[in-house]
Amino acid sequence: SKMVEPAFAGQFKDLTVPDNGVKVKKDGGLIEAITGATISSRAVTRAVNEAVKKFREIKPRLAPAPAPAAGGNHG
Repeated sequence: SKMVEPAFAGQFKDLTVPDNGVKVKKDGGLIEAITGATISSRAVTRAVNEAVKKFREIKPRLAPAPAPAAGGNHG
């Protein structure tokens, strides 16, 4: 349950994932593992790394975001 608390999950906000992935500090990374839950913390970093890997694989096939309308929305 501590995995979703800001003290842990907040470490991933605005994080740029390097090519070799994110790691907990015990493994030479930047993520502070939850005390007594290093294995669970590693599982979360592995899941994040897998999600980023899949996103990077499909990103070239995704449609670009639509450009904002010129002049804004006038109702």
